[in-house]
Amino acid sequence: MFSEHSLIGYSKDIISEKVSEDGAFFGKTALERTDLELKWPVRDLLMNDHEDPGNLKALLDHCIQGAGVLAEADKRYAVISVSPGANTSYKRAVLEASKQLFRGVMVANGLFCIAYGGKVCDGSVIIDVGASKIDMCCIEGNVPEDEDCLSISFAGESIDQQLADLLVEKYEGSKVTTELTRKWKEAYGFVGDAGEECRVELPLHDSFKEVIITEELRLACESIIPDIVSGIIRTVSGARPQFRAALRNNICICGGSSRIRNIGSFIQSELSELGGGRIFLMNDPEFAGANGACRLAERMPGEFWEKLSNCGNL
Repeated sequence: MFSEHSLIGYSKDIISEKVSEDGAFFGKTALERTDLELKWPVRDLLMNDHEDPGNLKALLDHCIQGAGVLAEADKRYAVISVSPGANTSYKRAVLEASKQLFRGVMVANGLFCIAYGGKVCDGSVIIDVGASKIDMCCIEGNVPEDEDCLSISFAGESIDQQLADLLVEKYEGSKVTTELTRKWKEAYGFVGDAGEECRVELPLHDSFKEVIITEELRLACESIIPDIVSGIIRTVSGARPQFRAALRNNICICGGSSRIRNIGSFIQSELSELGGGRIFLMNDPEFAGANGACRLAERMPGEFWEKLSNCGNL
């Protein structure tokens, strides 16, 4: 399995300030450099209908190569999961970016892909705690409509920013960045009881200082919990009464920030308004959607892909 941050960094010619065509860096490599012009293909397309899908094509091609896929484009088929609420323009842009890389492509609801991969399609609440937003919905056997899904624009990146703000406020002259707080969150993030102190080296103007950030990290990580809990209550309460008990006892969480320590038990302890509930952390949380999309693609009959390719992937 191959994983990559969904961004591209382009180097600039020092003299002309024009983006170099062969100076592209992807994912973590791009994040670690400071001399690049960064592009976020997925986010840019979601926010702007007129964005060129060329960057997304480059990112997809990079992921294909990184995953070691050897088949030629006319022998490749794909199911690409998309965020609930993605509009038709975005889905068409995904297909446009993919058409030279695959013989057949289908876009599918990302939350359904997660449920399909985890084999929890029959009565579950799926929560994807991503970088820029949290998506959730009930899965009751069928692919959910976009209007049945709930999105919260306060997620992993919000934790990074809040932790940075708390540290800047506490330590005058600190030069902490959200990229640095993201690394600390991924290494030490927790909610509830820390169990141990979290010590890091905080960058100052011209030096470093060893500090304990346990309390600031807890506050930042717990900042997303109220919205998740209220979202669960709203989602389960909106289901048909006879299914609510089953749904609240089968709540599945995935996404990068689901790796925050204690997050499952902490959320579960906050569900008294629903009469309780059970939280399950999905295996391979970052790959849950990809695993489901792959499983879905493998189970599609050959005639489906042939018909799809003959229709231009639409």
